[in-house]
Amino acid sequence: MIVYSVDEIKEPSVLSFVESQQSINESLNNQKAIELRESILLEAESVIANNLESFATKYNNLAVDNFINVRSNASILPRSVVNKLFESEVGTVNLIPASEDYFLISIEAINLPSDEVILSLVDEYKEVSKNQLDNKLFDMINKELYSDIRNDLRIGVN
Repeated sequence: MIVYSVDEIKEPSVLSFVESQQSINESLNNQKAIELRESILLEAESVIANNLESFATKYNNLAVDNFINVRSNASILPRSVVNKLFESEVGTVNLIPASEDYFLISIEAINLPSDEVILSLVDEYKEVSKNQLDNKLFDMINKELYSDIRNDLRIGVN
């Protein structure tokens, strides 16, 4: 059994020549844009790291940015792109979709942190960890005290 439902009935009408031309142009432009995007993406998948700049200059709707010292908590790029960066190897080119954009990324080098940076981060994380532990202990003691006070009040009231 097939059931159809009609939400709205439109009266037939004739579009003016200008309206029909605009509608057709819009449809064709959307179709051409989709085809162009697909051809750019296909070409982008075959790009190697040293041809990245020349590939981008072929198209006027592509932007080229260089980022140095991108950290794992960077907010200059979408989170999914940053995550993919840290999963990639040096010298690889990755095409990463994010929202309505695509990021063609080449990783030229990875700078490992110096011993001083690591030590400062360790100290910072130790301090954060100590503060969290102190807060948890304070919360536990607070809950226990309030629980004891409530129990004492109940005993005293009865």
